Amino acid sequence: MGEIVKSLKDGHYLYKFSADILMLVRRNAHIVAEAADDALVFALNLSSIFLSGSFLEATLNEQIAMAARNGTQTIKPTPEFWVTLNGMQKNLTVTDKWNLIASTRGGQQWDGAREPFQSHDTLITLRNELVHFKGRYAADDTPPTRRLQPLLNKFRTIRDFKLEGMNIDPWLVSLVKSKKLGLWIDSTIFALHSQVEELLLGISLTQDRKAIEEMIRHNRYGFPPKSVEGKRRNSKSKRA
Repeated sequence: MGEIVKSLKDGHYLYKFSADILMLVRRNAHIVAEAADDALVFALNLSSIFLSGSFLEATLNEQIAMAARNGTQTIKPTPEFWVTLNGMQKNLTVTDKWNLIASTRGGQQWDGAREPFQSHDTLITLRNELVHFKGRYAADDTPPTRRLQPLLNKFRTIRDFKLEGMNIDPWLVSLVKSKKLGLWIDSTIFALHSQVEELLLGISLTQDRKAIEEMIRHNRYGFPPKSVEGKRRNSKSKRA
């Protein structure tokens, strides 16, 4: 279940669906990492692609709604600004929302040429291609959008015997059944989530906070392996 935030202004509450999306994408990645069934990997990766495409917009909409009900007159630029922006949510693009929030909070403008923005834009391109999938006859197996080719080059999987017999390798199947794609989706969303305060809201993270985020980022699917020395000691104690 997502987080719940109570308004200081009138006691109403906000349900943060973005937390649910993050949790589900992380859960899918955890299962995919251990799965032995291509069909399960394919299904969970599809689920994560569709879910993750909603994560950033849900996060931004929540930030706008919380600011609109802040309950103080000191919020910048003005309380009226956030109330107005809250009413315009449906008419703005995700990039517009990010840039408007960042410009008032001391954050950074959206820059698709660098991380974590670049990977998120690639993920949204993949999501859009699948949501608006176009049936097409093709002489080759390349994705319809150039932006997805590096993703396919990186995560292409081996085709099964049926596709081998037909001498075809559909890019969608080859990409989406990749375990590494599932982990990349999770990593992309988690990287954005962990940097929202710094990049969007202009809040400088403490060294301790950065250290914790790094620990989470590099050890998400299990416990650290035992050291060689530790293994040797265990072996000696067993022999004794």
